[in-house]
Amino acid sequence: MKALQLHYTSCRRGRSGGAGFQTRACSDGLSPEEQREIERRSAYRPPRDAEREPSPEQIALDFPRALRFHPLSSGRLALTLSSYCGRDYSGRWGNFFAHTLVFEPGSLGDLWPVDLYEWTGWKSRLEAAEDGEEAPPPLPVVELAGVTPAESFQLAELSAFVRGQEEGVAFLARVGRALLASRSDSRPVVVRDRPVEALFWIAAVLKLFPPRHARRLAVSTYQDDPRSCADLNATSGETDFVWSEAEARYRFYHFDRQSGLASEVAGDPSDYAATTARWLAEQPERLERFHAFLTTFRHERLDAGLAAALDLFLLREDPAALPLGERLVRMVRFAAEHGDQDARLELLGGLEKALAPGSTTLDPADLELLAGVFAEGARVSAEARYRTAAFRSAAALLGQLVEGRSNAEMATRVWSRLGELLPGGDREIAEQALGLVRAHPETLRCSPIGEVLAARLAQLPATGAGELRRWLEGAGGDALLLAEWSILVGASPEPVATFERYRREVLDLLPSYARRCDTQIRGGLLSALPERERSGLALRWLQSGELKGFEPELVTRCLELANRALPLAVDKKTLAWADLVTDAAGRHRVTLRPDRPRLLRALALAQQGRATGPTEADWVGLASDLPLLGADEYETLLEKLLLPALESIRIAREHGKLLAATFRHDQLGSFLDVYTRFFRNGRRDPWPEPLQAALRFWLTFDDRSDGAAPLAALEMPARDLLASALGRLPPRYLEKVERKVRQARLEPRAEALWQRLHQGVTSARGYRLRRWLGARLQQLNPFGRR
Repeated sequence: MKALQLHYTSCRRGRSGGAGFQTRACSDGLSPEEQREIERRSAYRPPRDAEREPSPEQIALDFPRALRFHPLSSGRLALTLSSYCGRDYSGRWGNFFAHTLVFEPGSLGDLWPVDLYEWTGWKSRLEAAEDGEEAPPPLPVVELAGVTPAESFQLAELSAFVRGQEEGVAFLARVGRALLASRSDSRPVVVRDRPVEALFWIAAVLKLFPPRHARRLAVSTYQDDPRSCADLNATSGETDFVWSEAEARYRFYHFDRQSGLASEVAGDPSDYAATTARWLAEQPERLERFHAFLTTFRHERLDAGLAAALDLFLLREDPAALPLGERLVRMVRFAAEHGDQDARLELLGGLEKALAPGSTTLDPADLELLAGVFAEGARVSAEARYRTAAFRSAAALLGQLVEGRSNAEMATRVWSRLGELLPGGDREIAEQALGLVRAHPETLRCSPIGEVLAARLAQLPATGAGELRRWLEGAGGDALLLAEWSILVGASPEPVATFERYRREVLDLLPSYARRCDTQIRGGLLSALPERERSGLALRWLQSGELKGFEPELVTRCLELANRALPLAVDKKTLAWADLVTDAAGRHRVTLRPDRPRLLRALALAQQGRATGPTEADWVGLASDLPLLGADEYETLLEKLLLPALESIRIAREHGKLLAATFRHDQLGSFLDVYTRFFRNGRRDPWPEPLQAALRFWLTFDDRSDGAAPLAALEMPARDLLASALGRLPPRYLEKVERKVRQARLEPRAEALWQRLHQGVTSARGYRLRRWLGARLQQLNPFGRR
């Protein structure tokens, strides 16, 4: 280790007068720019409260030496020791002497700058023979290869110092924390104490960091001028620093051991500064091991990487100290960016020990990170244990997915990474996923694992996806394949097209799976379709004969859907479909509700004028079917069924059965609209047999008889409609109706009702006749003459 030298002394006129620098000697190779930069950073003014004309003993005690370390713009490093030397050769006070060593970067090896504080080659003044008008010859290059680090600042000595100070560990941690914070906010750190203690504090703070990191700092063990502060400074006595709350909060990180003033710095008992300060005080050998550990990494910045390195070291010493969350991410990233392959593999060893069977307690993000790290390590090292750890991490993440603690996107990333990095990785993860699905049968169809499998299969080429599906078919992985199908069809905008493609690309290649799971696959397709398309598809399956191979549960579902697909419109095609549905429902003992084929048959009979064709069971079925129709379909059915059926009925009892079968109290208005049209229809015969059947039914109607109560709401409207219809009859037709009623030999109650009805009709007719005659006479005799 070689260093260039520079000596110079100051020339002052009194304690407060101006000063000029007189360069006395330097090594060849130092540029004028470097000399001027060193001179600017090496000025020395003693504390204002020191003696004005001190004795040599007072200079040694109260005038601290300033060891200053800083980088030069040339890229070299300068280490200067500035010492107060009192009088110069002319007798003037206030002079100092500076001795500087200039190094190439990296030439200090394992030394901290403060380790050279006690170097025996330092000069604090020129010898009398050298202190003349003539400049001395150039200084030689200094060989420092055998330099002994300062005994006073060995870790053991600093440990004793910190323990001997009041709250020394906490104070050292705060200063170290502030120094790390200053790397982002550029606030210099300043410690004030007595000269010796201030020097020791600077040494202790520096040795919280490895030598390479500490050499990234500009340091001054005595600083009198705040305008030219280093990153880390010590001061003593009265200097130009202002010790106020404002300065301590915004401009500097101030730590005054004399007044107690200290800047606030956020931190916790486990951060880097707190841990290394505690080690320095209590376990200096452990801190030394940590410094040696960091030499295996390509890192020398004072940043968050130090905390990650500390976690790595802790994990190396104790696998149970595995950090989690963001700390784990930083630690792994640090090893990947700054460590060589050996360092990364060493990290994997510690992580593998820490990944106990209870790893499901780790956060999903931690498991994702670990799975990727182990997979990469297994690929590089071919170590089976790292491969095992990678899949154990993946299995734990999948377990959390089943429990709802993770998400499918994260699990898909892990599956993809392990499948790409490790031979057979897809199959191995599929095996773990299959085990989880078997352990959680309640998630067979809706498990998010199906989403992960679908996403992974979509990433694979056709051959890879086919091989994985064939393996699942042979391994009894129907549940996983079904879960994948559920995700595919559920996310598709065209489920039927997706099914056809799935049949070609998957089912045709996996006949055993297709045979075993046909019902579930088609059931999933039905569930993914809108109601109308679902019913139409079920009807097509019935027509094609595919329904015969379905399991009973799906057959029932498809028949119910096919039944809904039947339109209430009588034509050959619809009636043929209805026969298919009826036949299949009968064979499979499926009850149709409503029985739309039965409704279609009733419509067909009504429209053929054969309403008396239905059996008693048909009437009962019709009564049970209509309440299950929607309001629109019910109203349409009344239009198509009730009017033609009423026109074909000639028996009162059949008229009542038809009303009872078709009437819904909740649709009274719609029913009365159709029923009114029956009474007001224009006919050649003003009073045909269907109207006579209606009259006989309502004359004999008794709402107390069995099954008649629901029609009670129609009784009064029906009588009004009958009275209106009778009132429109010519007299001879009314007499004909009366004769038919008398021939029927009604019971007294019905006879009395007819008399009231007939009297009302004839009275109304007489009133109308008198009004007509009066109007006619008025027309013939407008002046009222008789």
